Amino acid sequence: QSVNTSDSRVELIWDPRTSHVLTPYQRHALRTPFVITASEHRSQLQNRQAARHRLVRKVQSALEPKRKRRRRTRPSAASQTRRLDAKRKRSSLKATRRRPPME
Repeated sequence: QSVNTSDSRVELIWDPRTSHVLTPYQRHALRTPFVITASEHRSQLQNRQAARHRLVRKVQSALEPKRKRRRRTRPSAASQTRRLDAKRKRSSLKATRRRPPME
């Protein structure tokens, strides 16, 4: 019952533009301030630690380089012919299992 009380809730506001810990490139990458709230614990101290931990994770994920998207490639002509040959072979194998037509 006393978990979600407003007296133990913590709001952490951190502006990376005024931070001296970051390089200018990192400051530019993070431009906007972070606002993090934590109210999952009963004690305010635990909520502060949770908010700090969440802030660190968010900053680390924001500073990670973006993954390059995979460039789609077309199947090579050789791979297409291999695939079609395999399909024909499988089809003929299954055709031999069929009942012969009535004459």
